Amino acid sequence: CGRTDYAMSLQQMVVDLKLTDKVTFLHEVSFNELKVLYSKAYALVYPSIDEGFGIPPIEAMASNTPVIVSDIPVFHEVLTNGALYVNPDDEKSWQSAIENIEQLPDAISRFNNYVARYDFDNMKQMVGNWLAESK
Repeated sequence: CGRTDYAMSLQQMVVDLKLTDKVTFLHEVSFNELKVLYSKAYALVYPSIDEGFGIPPIEAMASNTPVIVSDIPVFHEVLTNGALYVNPDDEKSWQSAIENIEQLPDAISRFNNYVARYDFDNMKQMVGNWLAESK
């Protein structure tokens, strides 16, 4: 989380809600640190309402971390059935998805099966195909 006004407002909210022992804001995380963080995460919660592609959900899935994202078209296109979709404007739905993610074995199975689509070899092949088509 950077030093923008929005980031600073989130940090203040964490203090105001007395959640400093539960929420950590990280800066400049290395690739290896990021892999460890994803692998130890309960889930990636990604409430974006305007997204171009969405790298963090793919990174999380590559670490077998369940992914909860906004129910917006780009995520359906990129993640297909590999994520749990939530109405971005419904706080209760987000809360329920987070609280019940472990009780959704079908969703976790989908997450794990979907990860293979974005492993290194497949991504290399997709990029190679895209470059070949771009000639």
